[in-house]
Amino acid sequence: MKLIKMMMCVACAISLAVACDKSDNDYILIPVDNTFSGELSVDQTDGTFFRQQDVELRYEMNIDDVPLTMDIYMYRVQFAEAMPVKLDMTIPGVDFSYEGGAIEIEGEGIVPLAMGGEFPAYTITGLRGKIENGRMTLSMTCGKYPLTYTGTAMYDYDAE
Repeated sequence: MKLIKMMMCVACAISLAVACDKSDNDYILIPVDNTFSGELSVDQTDGTFFRQQDVELRYEMNIDDVPLTMDIYMYRVQFAEAMPVKLDMTIPGVDFSYEGGAIEIEGEGIVPLAMGGEFPAYTITGLRGKIENGRMTLSMTCGKYPLTYTGTAMYDYDAE
């Protein structure tokens, strides 16, 4: 009888250990604060393009605004090879709406913020974009330079 009880205890312990074992399939992806990572491409207006990989971009919705607006934050961006520093830039007050499960983004005449102040020489015009299915696309003219951004939502892992 003791042997049977002991074997049942061992069997229970083994099944508990197997049930608690985490595999790669036991984790879920959690979006990281509306943050995307992708490529920024800037038309240098001389027939060449400057491309920067792994540019992080984050948006924050201002849902109390009417119409709805968001602030877009671009981190450590560089707009040309010769640019001596990478900077953080904010595009404030960008209009957005929900259309068929996607967020549509547009803006005109927005003065960006960087390095503690406004940059009117690089006013944003023709800003258009979309956030859908974990992807963000943007196109705009920054001053006289057309640029595009294509990014994928950043995720973190969390155990189920």
